[in-house]
Amino acid sequence: MISYEDIVTTIWNLPDTKTIDLESEISEIIRATGVSEELEVSSILEKNLPLVRTALLQKINNEIENDKIPKFIFSESSEYRLIGSVHHGKAQLFGKLSDELGILISDCNNLSESKETGVIFRVTHTSLASFSQIRIPVKTQEHFQKFIVALYKIFYEGASEERHLRIPKKFYTIIENGESKSIDDFIIFHIKHLRTFPVHDLDLVDDPEKTKRLVAQSCLKYAGKSSVIGLNSSEFLALQEKLLIDIKAFLEALKQDLLNS
Repeated sequence: MISYEDIVTTIWNLPDTKTIDLESEISEIIRATGVSEELEVSSILEKNLPLVRTALLQKINNEIENDKIPKFIFSESSEYRLIGSVHHGKAQLFGKLSDELGILISDCNNLSESKETGVIFRVTHTSLASFSQIRIPVKTQEHFQKFIVALYKIFYEGASEERHLRIPKKFYTIIENGESKSIDDFIIFHIKHLRTFPVHDLDLVDDPEKTKRLVAQSCLKYAGKSSVIGLNSSEFLALQEKLLIDIKAFLEALKQDLLNS
């Protein structure tokens, strides 16, 4: 019979990208030893689960005491769920970025109002609630849909007035043949395009083929693939990080432009 120490070692050796349900994982480890009878699996699980949890918690505490980032931590919502360091590290990063975005929006609005041009980003109850959503690490397509809709509400809806942006046009237009032309490669537009895919049936929009092309271009820029379908948790996290970093860079540039104008 497998010992709880061996189970602990097996679990701790799993990649730090995983989120682990201990009951399910231990059951699979037990079955891998040749135990097939479910009653026996349940009996071994019941005996070892608290021992495994205690041993894992000790490993986590040891790493914290040695000033290391623990490979796993236990979820606050479930005492038997382990979260890999990739995920809990991203939670801290995304929380920090979310706070910075809120400060930058406030700075840009205050600067714009000081020039008597009004706010650029409307802050509403909906947009405020959306800030709590963008700080949550994205691991699945369902999580991504909530994240991108939240970004859309803050930055596209928040900066729009009758389908026109209150953002200075220099950030999303170029002069071509003497005329101003809107460009597609702009972070606010990328948010709009990425939000289109999970929210709308692309065949029902005004120009389905153009919309599909724009969505694919945005996916390629931020995920390295032409669609978010099939992305794994690490790819979703990387996509989220790139979007948050780019929106922060834009807000910093916007703030500087307002300071200089």
